[in-house]
Amino acid sequence: MPWKNSVSWNSMIATFARHGNGYKALQFYEEMRQEGIEPTDVTFLSLLHACSHVGLVDKGMEFFKSMTEVHKISPRTEHYACVVDMLGRKGFLNEAKTFIEGFPMKPGVLIWQALLGACSIHGDAEIGKYAAEQLFILEPENPEPYVLLANIYCSRSKWKEAARIIKRMEEMGAAKEPGLSWIEIEKKVNNEDKMNPQADII
Repeated sequence: MPWKNSVSWNSMIATFARHGNGYKALQFYEEMRQEGIEPTDVTFLSLLHACSHVGLVDKGMEFFKSMTEVHKISPRTEHYACVVDMLGRKGFLNEAKTFIEGFPMKPGVLIWQALLGACSIHGDAEIGKYAAEQLFILEPENPEPYVLLANIYCSRSKWKEAARIIKRMEEMGAAKEPGLSWIEIEKKVNNEDKMNPQADII
């Protein structure tokens, strides 16, 4: 490439970050800065994503601080969610919760999904419940937070709590639709749905 601008640099950084090569993404960022190219909000989103996947929490927080204080870029919801994900993946769930509580705006679905996902990884039922309850309010008919919280309870052998969450999910009409298996019979594709007239054969 004979010349590079912020768009081309961002594309390369994002590609490495997206494919789990966080260190390479950071290397490209350093080269970008040496070329005198100013980072954008997209640059920092990729950097936070990269730091999250390689566990560089301190470096990620340094980028977040630099974005706001040095480059005067206002974080979007996606930036905040990346920080929550970064802290959560490393097991810093209390820190992630505290970070959310300090938001300048009301946290949305993306933020709570990131926290609940991290709790699912580490089996934290207490903070997981806290995050799930926020999602129950924001998206009462979405089955995913119910299922994730129930799975967290199961991982802790809290069977009664898991059953209670599943019952609550069903009462809210958020029951997860069962998956269907598809099979070809006499050159015709069928599924195992009980409403299918060939269900017994399948």
